[in-house]
Amino acid sequence: MLKPAPKIETLVALAALLSLFALPGTLPQAGAGSPLRPQTVPPAQSGQVITEPLRAFGLGDVLSVAFSPDGKKALLGSGAGFAVLVDVESGTFERYLFGHTDAVGAVAFSPDGTKAITGSDDKTAELWDLNTGEVIQTFTGHTARITSVAFSSDGTEVLTGSEDHTARLWNASDGSLIRTFTHTDYVNAVAFSPDGAEVLTGSSDETAKLWNASTGDLIRTFDEGASITSVAFSPDGSQVLIGDYYGYAKLWNASTGDLVRSVKAGTWYLKVAFSPDGSRFLSG
Repeated sequence: MLKPAPKIETLVALAALLSLFALPGTLPQAGAGSPLRPQTVPPAQSGQVITEPLRAFGLGDVLSVAFSPDGKKALLGSGAGFAVLVDVESGTFERYLFGHTDAVGAVAFSPDGTKAITGSDDKTAELWDLNTGEVIQTFTGHTARITSVAFSSDGTEVLTGSEDHTARLWNASDGSLIRTFTHTDYVNAVAFSPDGAEVLTGSSDETAKLWNASTGDLIRTFDEGASITSVAFSPDGSQVLIGDYYGYAKLWNASTGDLVRSVKAGTWYLKVAFSPDGSRFLSG
């Protein structure tokens, strides 16, 4: 089973911990042509920390972070059992989201930035109105801690992954369970395709699975060969990127299931994300 992620006492930007990889314009098949090229992370403007480390009474370990779609807000999930909405420019805490009874290890903003989803060790996920700080929906049914959360591109559905070996698709409006996707070990990562038609789940059973969101049918399985710690779709949905416990990032063709590229992109417990244009990915 997957070892717990390292804890972070304060939220700081450390470019030295990240690697940026360029994806060639025409991607060759695995083992052919030029490899992915690690690049120095281009600093955002100066590359310096733009606010003091964010601290607040009782915040504890920061276990999860997310930017709002417009980049003006950030959401922090706390080991103390709550989430905090932060103004990025000033670094001030705008709102505390109290409702969970255990650590908040997963957070995500809705596509329009007005709502957020939080996943907790208390086995629940909660949908929040960020304007009021009120809980809109509580999603219950998981039997172990929630490891990952995601919104569909239209914000109407929510996806949660859990150590109970399942990922679950929920109706964001009424909190009802739509369907369940099953692995044989912890589900550590979940993602929606850009069009919302498919969902991707990554597990400690060393596989990622691509599912039809409407029917629940399994489309294909990606055999990673290690516990999966993160998954992502390219912006056009044609490729999936998978990070694993041993620091490898693997790029796959979503339509055929073919491995496009594998690269050692970190030391262990790799997190990955695509650039907005899909030409690069970030790992850390």
